[in-house]
Amino acid sequence: VEPKAATYMGWNNPGSGAGPATYAMPYDSNANLMFYNYTHDDLASGVLKNWVLHTHMAFADSVFLFKGDNVHNVLDDFVHGLGNDIEVPIILDCHGHTLESAKKAIINPLMEQDGTTLVCEMTKTSLRFDCDKDSLSLSKNNQCTSYDKRSHLNCLKELAMEPGDALTVIAFNHVRKYNSPTRTESTDDNPNPYDAIIFAAGQHSIFRADLISDENLPPALFYYAKKLHSFDDKACPRTIRY
Repeated sequence: VEPKAATYMGWNNPGSGAGPATYAMPYDSNANLMFYNYTHDDLASGVLKNWVLHTHMAFADSVFLFKGDNVHNVLDDFVHGLGNDIEVPIILDCHGHTLESAKKAIINPLMEQDGTTLVCEMTKTSLRFDCDKDSLSLSKNNQCTSYDKRSHLNCLKELAMEPGDALTVIAFNHVRKYNSPTRTESTDDNPNPYDAIIFAAGQHSIFRADLISDENLPPALFYYAKKLHSFDDKACPRTIRY
């Protein structure tokens, strides 16, 4: 029996910050939503397995990966309900949403929708906050530090992919709360600009997996998503954003 070919696949979010496939989000406690999709075009049928998620755990709340052609319908309904054409990441607090309300509006319908499969889910199970102002490591900036004690990535063991199948990554993020967040232009504090004068947190929501196929495919393929919406700066004024 001839061995099957394995292709290392990578799916990268739209890039809007410094570095490859990095997107910036406000350096405060506002929550935000990133999503992008991939269509399995111009590739042979195969099976995806051995999933890996790359994300900055200090900023991630949860990440979901869905398979299905109709996932975009739920996301489009959510975006249109905000009343603006906006660019991802969507800053939820600026549109009357919280992490909880956005997940309820998006994830719940997807879980009940026919023809949609939850492939992967990353969730946080516990947090511990260290706000000891007398600590040497914290006294300089007088801030709380959060520790993610555990995170779980649960994925299907195998996922069959046919030409035309679609995958959608949905990521919910927020910067951990600080007593006095740094808002200087020092690259030592944060090198990723959200706009010209305020710096922000940089995040990735990247999935990787092995595509096992009978066809002769390249050893590795990387997909980079494009921006999904045009940006309306008035939708989230700076006084709210920061």
